[in-house]
Amino acid sequence: MRTLLLSMTLTAFAAGQGPDYDATALSAVVRQASFEFYNELLYRDEPAWKGRVISFSGYMVDRPAIGKGKSPYIQLMGNGVNGLISVIAQYDGKLPVKQVYGTDVPVVTTGQHLRFLAEIRTAENFLSVNGVWMYLPVVKLLAIYQQDDAELKRALWVSRELRR
Repeated sequence: MRTLLLSMTLTAFAAGQGPDYDATALSAVVRQASFEFYNELLYRDEPAWKGRVISFSGYMVDRPAIGKGKSPYIQLMGNGVNGLISVIAQYDGKLPVKQVYGTDVPVVTTGQHLRFLAEIRTAENFLSVNGVWMYLPVVKLLAIYQQDDAELKRALWVSRELRR
């Protein structure tokens, strides 16, 4: 019994060593990403940006804009190469936001500087907590990385469509 338990533990440990996402597929998405995006580009030519993958550094907003959509979303803000970025990001899985005592699992929190990979869907009106209407890009969040992961190799979170 003890040997079986040890064997099961080692198997579970070994299985957990690699990423639970398709690194090849994610790498292909990263290669097609635009790192030059900022909101004004979308406002000038929305059809040209729909469906494109973007990557930028920024943070999750503590009190996000209010939308009418039913899917879970967060507001992300950052600085692009030439201007400001503020997007509404829809996501399809649990974000690693809770620290479990005794584990070394990275988490993401509001205000933490991160790097995001997302696909632009559309732009919609959202209401700020101050009552101001904002026309913001809506993106599908594909992956989240630590700020210092410049090569986008070690994702903290990956969309379900890129998971194994």
